[in-house]
Amino acid sequence: MLRPAVLSCLVLLTLTPPAEAAPRQLPQARQATVQDFAGREVSMAQWQGRVLVVNFWASWCGYCIAELPDLVATQKKWSGRGVQVVSLALGDDADSIVRLSKRYRINYPVLDGDSANRNWRRSMGVAVSSSQVPLTWVIDTDNRVLLRQLGQVSAQQLDHALSSSSAARQAAALPQKKQ
Repeated sequence: MLRPAVLSCLVLLTLTPPAEAAPRQLPQARQATVQDFAGREVSMAQWQGRVLVVNFWASWCGYCIAELPDLVATQKKWSGRGVQVVSLALGDDADSIVRLSKRYRINYPVLDGDSANRNWRRSMGVAVSSSQVPLTWVIDTDNRVLLRQLGQVSAQQLDHALSSSSAARQAAALPQKKQ
């Protein structure tokens, strides 16, 4: 008979999905216009030439909340190196997002994922509902997928993917921009 601690670990492992094989390219990542929570239009194309970390999440999702500090740390560490974290909240209202942004000191754009075209969301791996969160993509400047993580992403996973990006490596050799 399995001990309770071993059983708990087995349950946790089955609930935490591993990083999945990703498509080789994702050009549609930069082909959407979404709204921020103030209602302003934001074009994903504005980050052309930057490595993108695109995170789909929801305020009710425990794993999503748990990964916020790692996303904040990634933006802080890598933004001066040609990387931009962008998150798209699904099924959330502006008040929840503002409250969480302040609490976790979110230092990257948080957009209204529900305002994105349904076909674009589906092409990014998010169906009509927000049941497939968190989902994080790391996409280099040539739209090559460096990471697709369904489930909570860690700073180590992001660092590993970003370190493999030639654009981020080249930018890392440049003097750091002041934040």
